[in-house]
Amino acid sequence: NPLIDLPIGYGYYYTSPVTTLGLSGVQLEAGAARVDARVQFTSSSPTNRRGIRDDGQYGSWTGGAGFTPIQGLRIGASAYRGPYLHDEHPFNLPGEIHSKLLPASGLGLDVQFARGHWYANGEINHFRKAYTVIPTLTQSVGWGELKYVVHPRWYLAGRLNYSRSNLIPSREQYEFVVGYRQSRNSLVKVGYQVVRGARIRGNLDNVLAVQLVMKITGLSKAF
Repeated sequence: NPLIDLPIGYGYYYTSPVTTLGLSGVQLEAGAARVDARVQFTSSSPTNRRGIRDDGQYGSWTGGAGFTPIQGLRIGASAYRGPYLHDEHPFNLPGEIHSKLLPASGLGLDVQFARGHWYANGEINHFRKAYTVIPTLTQSVGWGELKYVVHPRWYLAGRLNYSRSNLIPSREQYEFVVGYRQSRNSLVKVGYQVVRGARIRGNLDNVLAVQLVMKITGLSKAF
């Protein structure tokens, strides 16, 4: 991640449409020429990850494919669908039908591009969470980031994010970072993030951050 924050669709603490944590399941991958594809079955939904020992686990399907028309450019698409609620979920309200009958679904398009000193990534996603006692939630999120390597040790990066929903206030984020690689095992980032939204007043949610990323090599000894 060349920036400090995550893209708006992959936030922290289960507040985002898609978890960044692992899911228990099985996956089948295939590739031929310029096409790659995968399909997986997991024990819970990407929109509400459940640990292998947690209750309220229902199977969910995910699939995706990518196409590489030229070297350095890849275009992909993915989708998932499956039940996502459980008994303790804050939106499993009284009078709601059984969780097995309420699916969550997502559809996404993504692009990655790299050439010379330039690197670019972006996604557009649409999510839907079904309810009956309250309106079904729909949410669209998108982000695009650009990185330019000024020098082997220095780079500049920026990311634009947006989120739109029928129930959640809209939100936009703009982040800019200067990165410096001190060594092969350490990276320093200095960044500033501008946040705008319907419930945000002025610059109160803006963030200035410094991040140090270090790789620690494990200790080992051969006998």
